[in-house]
Amino acid sequence: MGFTLNHLVDDEWSIGCSYHFTRSEISQSLHDDRAGDLHRLAQFIRFNHPSGLFAVEELSYYIQNNEGYDPGTAEHEGDHFPMLNVGIGYRLRRQAAAITLSLLNLTDEDYQLNPLTPYAEMPRERAFQLRLELRF
Repeated sequence: MGFTLNHLVDDEWSIGCSYHFTRSEISQSLHDDRAGDLHRLAQFIRFNHPSGLFAVEELSYYIQNNEGYDPGTAEHEGDHFPMLNVGIGYRLRRQAAAITLSLLNLTDEDYQLNPLTPYAEMPRERAFQLRLELRF
């Protein structure tokens, strides 16, 4: 479940925010029920220059709560952490191609999410990413 709001501020700036919620439950036996809730709050700011240059900042905050695990275990507590990504790039006319250089996990957070709730794999330490997109 979730929602996303995006807004074009003017010709060059856009902003957005989103919230997504995932609830996962598993029963391994009659008395062994486990559950996990994963909340993801996110926002972005994007600058697009008419020349094709662009910059983007994305900040996500993850909150996981778990139920049914032994007290004192990592799975019992869940995790909460921010994930900050920034990038700059260049886009060709008509968006035929784009190249982006990004710094992922700028805050260098090593998260400990319980795999009971599905999530996209993220870098566990600061990382560079070079991405080339081609459209035919």
